[in-house]
Amino acid sequence: MLRGGYLLAGDDRAGGKAPLVLVASGSEVACAVEARALLQARGIEARLVSMPCPQIFLQQPEEYRARLIPRPSRVVVIEAAATQGWDRIAGPDALLIGIDRFGASAPAEVLAEKYGFTGPQVADRIVQFLRTF
Repeated sequence: MLRGGYLLAGDDRAGGKAPLVLVASGSEVACAVEARALLQARGIEARLVSMPCPQIFLQQPEEYRARLIPRPSRVVVIEAAATQGWDRIAGPDALLIGIDRFGASAPAEVLAEKYGFTGPQVADRIVQFLRTF
C-alpha cells in the first residue's frame, strides 16, 4: 500500500517490456487473476498489477510507475466502480472495464455476472480489445 501499486504476477525484469498489463484494485484482483490465467491458456501473456491506491501510485517517481506499467503496453483497468481518472494511470488507449453509472443491489456473484466482472467475461473483452490493434 505504501507505493499505491505493486506487481502481483508477471515478468519483472528490469527494462523488460510487458505487451499487456492488467491493473485491478480491491475485489477486482481476483477477477483479474482468473482472467490472466484464461489469457495465458490462449497464449496471451500479461502482467498483473494490484493498485489499492491510485492516488499514492501517481505520487511515485516516474521510474517506479514505468517499471510497473511500461510503455508501450496495452493496458486494461478492471474497476467495478467508475473508470473516471484511471486514464491518468493507464493512458488514453487503455481498455477501462468499469461501471460508469449508478449500481444495483443483489448478491455479489449476480452483480459480477450482470456487469461483466467474471474472469471469462473480462478475458473475452481483453481478447476483443487486443484485436483492435
